[in-house]
Amino acid sequence: RKDLKYKIEYYFNGELKEEKNETIENQTYNQKVTEYEDKVEVGYKLEKTENLPLIISENEENNVIKVFYITDDAQTKVLKYIYSLF
Repeated sequence: RKDLKYKIEYYFNGELKEEKNETIENQTYNQKVTEYEDKVEVGYKLEKTENLPLIISENEENNVIKVFYITDDAQTKVLKYIYSLF
């Protein structure tokens, strides 16, 4: 079969971001998927992935890669304020 698909779901701090999800169509049965598009946002880092690598099956409910990002506490910004009376 070459008419299968898989989905990539992106989660930020455990919350699914529907607008970032992708569905990849026209996939072959038993094909191995080892990569996904990294959609990290500023202030986040990769926590984990689930179902990677993914072997495409006929049961499309199983054809889901889940990518989890969490807040990156190490990312900081130095802010400077200048007080002026003018």
